[in-house]
Amino acid sequence: RPSRAGRAGLPVGMLLASPLEKEESEALLGNVHGSISACLPCWQRMPSRSLHDAWLGVGAPATEKTISRGSGTSLRTFQRRSINDEGSSAPLPEQRFTLRNVTVIPDLKPDKLMTVVEGPGRMPKVLRYDMKELVMRGGIKTMLGFGTILDHGWYASSGLLRCLCVMALIVCSSMLLTIAGVAGDMSQLESLNTAPLKLLMHHVNSMTVFVTAQYVVICLGRWWAIRTLALQKVYDAFTSLCAVLATALHGHRWHQVRIQVQKYGFASMELLFMAARDETDLSRLVAEGLLSSREADFLQGQPVPWQRPMTLWSWIMRMTSDSMQYQYTAVSARGVVTGQCLQAIKGINLVTKYLDSQLPFAYVHLVMLMVTVQNIVLSLKTGVDMASSLAHHNFWMVLPEAAGCMVVCFIYQSLLHLSCLVLDPFGDNALAFSMEAQEGYLAASMLAAYEAQEECLNVAADGCLWPKMDVEIESSSDEYSDSFGSEVGSLSSSGSMPVPG
Repeated sequence: RPSRAGRAGLPVGMLLASPLEKEESEALLGNVHGSISACLPCWQRMPSRSLHDAWLGVGAPATEKTISRGSGTSLRTFQRRSINDEGSSAPLPEQRFTLRNVTVIPDLKPDKLMTVVEGPGRMPKVLRYDMKELVMRGGIKTMLGFGTILDHGWYASSGLLRCLCVMALIVCSSMLLTIAGVAGDMSQLESLNTAPLKLLMHHVNSMTVFVTAQYVVICLGRWWAIRTLALQKVYDAFTSLCAVLATALHGHRWHQVRIQVQKYGFASMELLFMAARDETDLSRLVAEGLLSSREADFLQGQPVPWQRPMTLWSWIMRMTSDSMQYQYTAVSARGVVTGQCLQAIKGINLVTKYLDSQLPFAYVHLVMLMVTVQNIVLSLKTGVDMASSLAHHNFWMVLPEAAGCMVVCFIYQSLLHLSCLVLDPFGDNALAFSMEAQEGYLAASMLAAYEAQEECLNVAADGCLWPKMDVEIESSSDEYSDSFGSEVGSLSSSGSMPVPG
């Protein structure tokens, strides 16, 4: 083993063959990388990962030519490798996934009142609505429109109509039984004492109003928390991560890494929604180019669907960490990337906690029971009052009493039905979260961060700013590898390469 002083004058080939310690080799690698970067005109595309692998003897493919011992050996860079579906080493094929295509929200239908998004094979979802227009039109004019509680999709699929029919049957039965109880003598109904029934109705209604209002507030609070505290963590982490990668890994040679991070990020959101909907088929993600067949098979083998989006974020964290290490990025920037990945995982865990930790069953059952009892008591009271109105020949009071009973029962049942819809924000209804719209917004934010790097000013070592030069750098990695290897090989063989001390 030569000494440090002796190694200072050795050619690069001999240096690479010396059994250096890891700390010394990494430090000397940085010096050699900086020297070569300053000498060669193609320094912006120098693959430091290849030098690192060759130097430490780690990760070098067996099929590639490694750096031989001796002073007259040329330094060849390793080709970028990727694992295709069959597991063989080959360049990545042309990707079907493009960030610009994700920014286009499919089937976006704007209207004066609301904007509706229609996903592929799913029910349309309300993306946003105009509050001013809703107030101007009023509730009666818009109550039969899309997204309301009287919408045909919700109305037919729920038990709201059945409940109203049952309440109407109870009202009619109560009225007929009251009349039959006096054997048709309507004069006896004029002195009928309904005070106990009204007192019972007052007590039941006073408790039901408070309990139902609190229950609806809790359900809406959980819906809002899933959107702002859980999902927003994943969205913010994804956009922040891509913004950091756009600046820290802005070189052309990191293009595949950036694309793969985008694909994994969007695939993780798709898998998150699929896990919430109990969907297991990943063929659509493969068809869209977000996952390869091998990755889909691996994720399909995981027994718990919630593990799949977390797996993708662990891949993102490892891939970005390795890339930033090969780029010699500051440790603080790596910590930011790791923190964003962990934040996304925490957001997924929070979604799981909200969906799997429901409100106590006894509490929800008590609310349902109180609403049902209140509606039944109200229907009985309405039937008796209608019979009493008929006895007093107040025929004009019969219809308002029946309508009032139906309206109150309708409001209570609608609130319960609304709580069922907001408890499943990932379902296929008009109130569910629109995944397509969120992905479009995230893709637009990422695209802005990536395209901004093309016009960003270059900063020189002396602090001067230079406009970005229009240089064509789209040549293949093989051509670059050959030209770079020949230049470095000629320098090392002649012994004229400057080696830092």
